[in-house]
Amino acid sequence: ASTFAWSAAAGAANVGGLLLAYAGYRIGAVGVVSTIGSTEGAIAAVISVLAGQVLAAGSGPALVLVAIGVILAATGGGHELEEGRTIERGQSLRAAGLAGCGALLLGVGLFVAGQVSATLPAVWVVLPGRIVGVALVSIPVTMIGRLRIPRAALKYVLATGLVEVIGLTSFSIGARQDIAVTSVLGSMFAPLAALAAFVLFKERLARRQVEQWPQPPVGQSKAAAKPRTR
Repeated sequence: ASTFAWSAAAGAANVGGLLLAYAGYRIGAVGVVSTIGSTEGAIAAVISVLAGQVLAAGSGPALVLVAIGVILAATGGGHELEEGRTIERGQSLRAAGLAGCGALLLGVGLFVAGQVSATLPAVWVVLPGRIVGVALVSIPVTMIGRLRIPRAALKYVLATGLVEVIGLTSFSIGARQDIAVTSVLGSMFAPLAALAAFVLFKERLARRQVEQWPQPPVGQSKAAAKPRTR
């Protein structure tokens, strides 16, 4: 029973993190929000180290590189362009704050999900989170009449839910071997999201953000690539 409770807690953290991240995407640049959000893997890796997992020597500087890149990406916000619209600095900073809080919750959720995946099948790791999402978000929003999905957006909503479930299932399987490495590699979505935003939404970041944008994914890849020491 306690294992299922932890799985539900991981699901709640995941749902809360996604809500914050989506709020950030709504008002900020995808390239910035996804870069900050991608640190969920580094956060899960740090938690796993605090819980006793051993990382390779040299992973510390790589995680510092992640932190520096995120700080510069967040504080360099303002005057990004998305679909011809300028994103003001205050709005960009709010989006960065939402993304940071979302990454923290998602990182906690990843760690807990990785822990319970050692004893539960992947489907039972994923299912409680979906139940939590339905109970705490979908049903209340429907009851107050706020659940309105435009027909044109429905296919994107369904696709988002599907790939999120596939991603979490894949993570649960990989985390049975190594939570830290799986968390870090699973957070490499930021370059893909930024590229998609550039192509689909004609998004343009501030120069400082473009210069520092590669640091988080590069730092996380270095941390994941280093063999562990015992």
